[in-house]
Amino acid sequence: MSKKTFPGDYADWLMIAATAGFDWENNPPPREMITEELCMAALEDAPEQLCGIPMEFRTAEVCFYAVYIDDDALQFVPENLREEVKARKDAITEKQWLDELSWYNGNHYLKLPQKLLTPEFCRAMVECNGYTIDLVPEKLKTPELLAIVSNEDDHFSKRIEKIKSGTSPSVKTGAQIVI
Repeated sequence: MSKKTFPGDYADWLMIAATAGFDWENNPPPREMITEELCMAALEDAPEQLCGIPMEFRTAEVCFYAVYIDDDALQFVPENLREEVKARKDAITEKQWLDELSWYNGNHYLKLPQKLLTPEFCRAMVECNGYTIDLVPEKLKTPELLAIVSNEDDHFSKRIEKIKSGTSPSVKTGAQIVI
């Protein structure tokens, strides 16, 4: 089976990474195009693809980004970075998660850490942003939680108010949350 190639520049590869990801085994991007940015874009909806990224590109930032999205990606982090990446993820506070989740719109994959999946935290995040109801496990989706999200316009208005008042979070991506 011959390798397919995609003609184009870095922007083309970045677009593929962000929209479809890569088949790292059969059709990876050219080595000269691989950057942290490209790797992180490819992981956005498929953090398990960290296992296909060449080892020399599995930097602390790339690995943290994958683990931020899903703790299960920790198994693909090089051993020498595993404790550092885990510690950074564990250091994210509930408040930082809530600030980050205030911008969640459901367009990308995210698996919250088990420690956050409590009735109290789920209520707080849904009150902050109704779209986060998709991140709540079925067993925690109470009629009360569902009632909170019944009016999405209200949640959108709350986010706009935060932006106008200057209280919106300065952190906009998971990779930047704890640096």
